Amino acid sequence: MCRTNSMTVLFLMAALLLSVLPLIAEVTNVPVEPPTDVDDFDPGLLLFVVVMLAACAFLVGAGLLAGIVAFALTGALTAFGIMSSSVVIGFIRRSPASGFRALVIQLGAVAGIPCGIGAMWLVSWLADSQSSTAFRLLVGGVCGLSSGVAVALLFNFAWGRTSGWFLNRIESRKSKVDVVNA
Repeated sequence: MCRTNSMTVLFLMAALLLSVLPLIAEVTNVPVEPPTDVDDFDPGLLLFVVVMLAACAFLVGAGLLAGIVAFALTGALTAFGIMSSSVVIGFIRRSPASGFRALVIQLGAVAGIPCGIGAMWLVSWLADSQSSTAFRLLVGGVCGLSSGVAVALLFNFAWGRTSGWFLNRIESRKSKVDVVNA
């Protein structure tokens, strides 16, 4: 049974129940008591409602605060892990450039995953795809990871070429200055 048929059946059952309830109420013939002029205001009920609303507001606020703290702690630990692993790679290879290269590649991978998931979600929405959420997350994450690493490697290549060009230019100017001063 598809979703439309089950909703139709549920609607018809609710309509039948709502149409039968007044008939059942008429059959019982229970006399209705006339309303009294007694004031039934009870401040205790108002106090109870105010206390319960305050408790709910406090619990919602505490939950939001705990979620924000957990999110910030996760981000801080991830950033610390990326930085420390890049420093360790730089120390092991005895080259700050290797540590910087590892940092750029890790940042590209970390930034690429959510970008890939978002892009997959957008393409799936625009194409009106019926793929599952797990498929979107998995394919988007893998594509984003590979794209992020590829962009980071491209940036690393461009950075290396640009810095090499600048260093060669500085060295050639330094040698020209030394020749002129001699």
